[in-house]
Amino acid sequence: MSGGTGDAGKGGGAGAAGKRITEKLSAEALREATGKTWTQWFALLDAWDGTSHNHTEVARHIREEHGTDGWYAQSVAVGYEQERGLREAGQSSTGRRWPSATRNCGTRRRWPRTRSSGTNA
Repeated sequence: MSGGTGDAGKGGGAGAAGKRITEKLSAEALREATGKTWTQWFALLDAWDGTSHNHTEVARHIREEHGTDGWYAQSVAVGYEQERGLREAGQSSTGRRWPSATRNCGTRRRWPRTRSSGTNA
């Protein structure tokens, strides 16, 4: 099991792209919202044989069987998939990688800077 299930910091912001959800959402914040920490969710989903289910089934199970809000159900499902090696950070449930708005595409400014003289000349 890789790290990120303990006391990871809360919040995203700058630098959050490419981080696992367990690094963005702390175990304490998850416990406050759902009544369970990452470690507890992972044990519960392992007991349910979660790795044999697809993302939709896992999220639905969390929402319907455990009464967890949809956003947190999705977050727990993604965290579980990442923790069990079924999904990488930034990867969709279909395996596609989506660009992040916080990542630089390597483009550079190509136009000249204008003087701030107060005129449009």
